[in-house]
Amino acid sequence: YGSTNVRIRGSESRMTSVYIDGVRIDSQDGVFDRLGGGMPWDLVSLDSIERIEILKGPASSIYGSDAMGGVIQIFTRQSKIGERTYASVGYGTYGTSRESVGFSSKKDKLDYSINISQANSSGRNTYPSVVHLPGKESSHSLSGNARLGLQIDNNQSLESTLIHNEVNLKSVDPSFSYCTFDCNVKTKLNVSAIKWTSNWTT
Repeated sequence: YGSTNVRIRGSESRMTSVYIDGVRIDSQDGVFDRLGGGMPWDLVSLDSIERIEILKGPASSIYGSDAMGGVIQIFTRQSKIGERTYASVGYGTYGTSRESVGFSSKKDKLDYSINISQANSSGRNTYPSVVHLPGKESSHSLSGNARLGLQIDNNQSLESTLIHNEVNLKSVDPSFSYCTFDCNVKTKLNVSAIKWTSNWTT
């Protein structure tokens, strides 16, 4: 349907589980196109991603029956040794702009990272055959994430993650040709996690 469903090994999107920093963010009881790998991918900020891992087949069996097709693991940026600051700015057509800034640090037993980014677009007419106002589907997104880690000793560590992403956009519903105004759509993603890692034995 032109959506962003992810299907692994030919299975349905609802058989794909999605995690951010160990927290499952896809829903099994929502609208059809939001199930499993069909989660709202526009709420995942690329600027905050460190890496993505995909498990498929038997490797995904430890995540339960909902992950028959596979599992998508998204990990946010982690602190490196020392301090690191980064920023990026981009511009494009249709009044598109994108800004991102972040900072990470690791010293002794403590490490942390912060990232904030936003994207704006004045939009274009995505459905010219329908008369609608304002005639351009604009969009605005804001995302931020923070991570704090503590290495208690060689075998014990604690870390916490906070993520807040939101997208505001205008859209046209082509199924209603008499609709003269754009629809305002606002979606949010909030993730929080606390993880304790412990090596009990060798």
